[in-house]
Amino acid sequence: MRYLIITNEGEADPYEFELLGASTSRSDQAKIGFFGTGSKYGAARLLRDGSRPWVLIGDHSQLHWYTSKLQVRGQDQHRVGITLDYRDGMKVARSVPTSLTLDVAPHWQLWMAIREFLCNAIDGGNAEVGQVECAADVESIRQLRQSGKTRVLIPMTSAVSAVWAERNRYFRLFDESPIATTNSGRLLSRAKPEGTRIYRQGILVKELEVEGLWDYDLNFITLTEDRGASDWDVKWECVRLLNEAPVSIKDRVLREMKPWEKSIVDPQFHRMSGSWAEALGDRMVVGDAEQACFGDRMGLRPRVHVPDTWSKALGAVPEVKTATKTFDVGPKGSPAAMFILNGVQRGTLHRAVEVVNEFAESVGQPGLSMEVVRAVRFDDPGILGKYDADKDTVLISGPGLDRGLKDVIKTVLEEWAHKTSQHEDFTREFQEFMLGLLVTQIQMGRGEVW
Repeated sequence: MRYLIITNEGEADPYEFELLGASTSRSDQAKIGFFGTGSKYGAARLLRDGSRPWVLIGDHSQLHWYTSKLQVRGQDQHRVGITLDYRDGMKVARSVPTSLTLDVAPHWQLWMAIREFLCNAIDGGNAEVGQVECAADVESIRQLRQSGKTRVLIPMTSAVSAVWAERNRYFRLFDESPIATTNSGRLLSRAKPEGTRIYRQGILVKELEVEGLWDYDLNFITLTEDRGASDWDVKWECVRLLNEAPVSIKDRVLREMKPWEKSIVDPQFHRMSGSWAEALGDRMVVGDAEQACFGDRMGLRPRVHVPDTWSKALGAVPEVKTATKTFDVGPKGSPAAMFILNGVQRGTLHRAVEVVNEFAESVGQPGLSMEVVRAVRFDDPGILGKYDADKDTVLISGPGLDRGLKDVIKTVLEEWAHKTSQHEDFTREFQEFMLGLLVTQIQMGRGEVW
C-alpha cells in the first residue's frame, strides 16, 4: 500500500495522541497547533473516510487507530480507539478506547485532517513530506521507524490522493520563490485563479471569494481551535505584511489593486506605514473629506494625508497637492492619528459603547453609534477622548483602551455626554446636563416622580 508519510524531528509521547486536550505547545503562540485536539479529530476524520493512520515514534514505539461499535440508547455509535503496538521497544498490543466517535468534526473536509498532522510536524521542526510503499501490517510498518523522529503514515486512498493533488491550494509549504517575504509573512502567487487564500505558516486558514493580487501567508495571525481566523485579524495581519513589504509591492498595489487589497489598504481604518508615501508618488491625493494618516505622526516622514475615498480617487487622475494638515479635533483638541486596535481593545471599546447606550436608553437619551466612534492616538497621551463637533465624531484614545473597561466606560460616557448635550468641558451647561442625568437615575432608583 502507498502511504503519505509526514516526518519531523523529535519524538512524540503516545499520550499526546490518546488524551483529548493534551498539548505541550499551549503557551507558545508561534506554534500552529496548541489546543490538544487536532490530531485526535484528524484521525477520526480519516477513519470516517476509511483511511487508518499510523504513528511511529523514534525506533521504539508505534500506534494506530481503530473503531469499535457500541450502542447508545439503541443507536449504533462507532467509538475511536488507539492500539499501542509497541512501547519503549516492547510489543504490547494494548488497545485504549477514547471518548471520541467517528462523528466528531462533522463539517471537516478531508484535507483538514491531513492538515492536523502537518501542523504537528511543522511545530516539531524540520518537517518532511513524501510517499512510501509498505504492507499494511504492524511488522512491516515497524521497519519505517527512525530514531529521534516522529512519523505519521496516512494511506493514500483515492480521496487522500485527490487532496494531495491539490496540495498547493491547502498547504503552501513547498513554495521556494515567494513574491515577497517580511517579518510578518509572505506574499505568494495565487494557488487558484479565483479568490484569495489566507495561510498561517503555509497552512490554509481561510478562503475568500473576493479576488486579490496574491495569496497571503501570515506568521502571527490568531487561530481558533478549528484553525480558522476572524475577518478582522485577517485584514489587520495582511495590512501589516503589506506595510513591511518593499515599495515596489506597494506601487503594484496602487497600480493594480484587486477588490481584496482595495478593502484592506485604507488608512481610514488601518495605520499605513510611511513608505506608502514613496509608492504614492504623483498619485498623492489630498481632499476636503475626513482625513487619515499614512505612518506614525511622531516619526515617519514624509507624512501624507488622504481622504477616506482615496482608493476610488486613485482609479482616476486626481489633482496632485501637498499635505501639511493633521487630523484636527477642534480648537481645544490635540492632533491625532488613526489607531489600529487588537482584538482585546476592540472588544473593550464595543462593550463600553454598549454599556453607555444601555444607560442612555434608561434616561431617555439617544445612544451612540459605532459608526461615529474612532480609535486614535493623540499627540498628548494624557487625553483619553474628544468629541469633534465639526465632524460629529467621538475620538477615543487607542492606547487608553488598555486602562480597563471601567475607565473606558467613563471616557465613552463623557464624550457621549458632550455629543448629546453639544456643550464643552468646564461650562455651566455641561454641568447642568450631567447633574440632570444623575438626578434622573436617582429618581428612577427611588421610584418617585419629582
